[in-house]
Amino acid sequence: MSTNAGALGLDPRLWEILACPCEAHGDLVADEPANQIVCTVCKARFDIDNGIPVMLIREA
Repeated sequence: MSTNAGALGLDPRLWEILACPCEAHGDLVADEPANQIVCTVCKARFDIDNGIPVMLIREA
């Protein structure tokens, strides 16, 4: 993990390329209290496991 961490402790460069795996490939936002990433289109919620986003629809 970068020492210059962004939201949810993830590298800001990762936030630039992350997109929801749903068909719409929605933008993602951080839900800091829940420690999750949320799709702005389909509202899927993805957990962060040991600093790694679990971006699987079946896990959302």
